[in-house]
Amino acid sequence: MAAAADGSAAAATDLAEYLVRGGLPFREAHALVGSLVRQSIERRVPLAELVTTEPRLGDDALALLEAGQSVRMRSTPGGAGPDPVSRQLRAAADRLEVQSAWFAD
Repeated sequence: MAAAADGSAAAATDLAEYLVRGGLPFREAHALVGSLVRQSIERRVPLAELVTTEPRLGDDALALLEAGQSVRMRSTPGGAGPDPVSRQLRAAADRLEVQSAWFAD
């Protein structure tokens, strides 16, 4: 799972969102990033290389391709990032403790 999450293609949504924050309509951002990912796979060129040469992305977007960055950005409650998962695990442990105490009585 870690290898898949750390793959540069996993950051495709983050790259599209980056473009949308810059004012590009999502449909165009999705098409552009999809094209870059496809080129990366077909031409066997690192996605980072294509991102840096794309004028609408460039070096500023490279941070989105760093290992684990895509997962770390998932910070909403119930999300897959480290903080929400830690909160979910604590809540589950608390519920388990209550249930265990109930069964022990």
